[in-house]
Amino acid sequence: MEKESIFGKHTFSEEEKKKIAQQLAQAVSDKSEADEELKAIKADFKSKIELADSQINGYARKLQSGFEMRSIECNVIRDYEAKTITYLAIDDGRTIDIRPMRQSDLQRPIIEAERADATIN
Repeated sequence: MEKESIFGKHTFSEEEKKKIAQQLAQAVSDKSEADEELKAIKADFKSKIELADSQINGYARKLQSGFEMRSIECNVIRDYEAKTITYLAIDDGRTIDIRPMRQSDLQRPIIEAERADATIN
């Protein structure tokens, strides 16, 4: 007798259906796991991109304005006659600010007043 293979309908047995169901469940689980990994990777890259954007914007602002506000260690010079307070940078002596004295600034510290009196007498 002659033999030949052709495509035809095959009805799955219960055992074959059970095996296919297990394969389907595994594939669904694998896909779900891959989707979760993708979400985590996207979130990680999104935060890296946001950080880079923030740094880019900060550097651009600094470059455009030519300065930034920061804490500067200063010597304080009180001029009671001119009623001003001058702040000079300790590192290079540049004037950081000159402001008028407030009412509370006009009260000389006791030690400073004693020194002023000692130089006069």
